[in-house]
Formats: sequence, structure tokens, C-alpha cells
Amino acid sequence: SGNAGGACSATLLNVLYEDEKNPLDRFTFTQVMEKMRGILKRKGFTQIPQLSSTRPIDMNDKFCLVPDDLPGNRRAVLIGINYRGQKGELRGCHNDVFNMYNY
Repeated sequence: SGNAGGACSATLLNVLYEDEKNPLDRFTFTQVMEKMRGILKRKGFTQIPQLSSTRPIDMNDKFCLVPDDLPGNRRAVLIGINYRGQKGELRGCHNDVFNMYNY
């Protein structure tokens, strides 16, 4: 909070935390995308969140980062790249990684 970070990452986390407030009425994948797009647009950002997967996803299923029935170990590599000294330099990517890790 108050630290630099990505608009899209922060919006995703805000939507996910909002979803957790009422676990009996979980958002679908479609609802998460629509909520993110609406928030970003209202705040004047140009990002358009999209979803891709190596496996088929029913967009009407309840959103879940890691399904309960997924077998095996669960690990992720989280990387934040600021592109220092380049035209597209970013700030706060390490904050995005930290916030996603804590989610």
C-alpha cells in the first residue's frame, strides 16, 4: 500500500480480495475479467486484462488460481522486471511480486 506497483496486478488483487469477502458467491473467470476491465477503465488505464491457459477453462466456472483437485506439488516462480534505463521502464515490480506472493 502506497508503494509503486502495477495497475493490473493491483486491480487483480483488489478483485480477488473482494471475492473472498463472500465465499458463498464466488466470482467466475468471466466476472473477474469484467471487474478488472471496468476498474482499470474507470481509473483511466489502457490495459485490457486477458486470460490464457495451456488447459481448457470454462469461463463460467468459479475463479480459482489453484484448483483444489490439482494433483502434485504447487509451486510458482514470480518475477518482477522493472526494465531500468529502458524506454518502457517500470517501478514497483518487486512490490507486485511481494503482493502476489502474500495473496
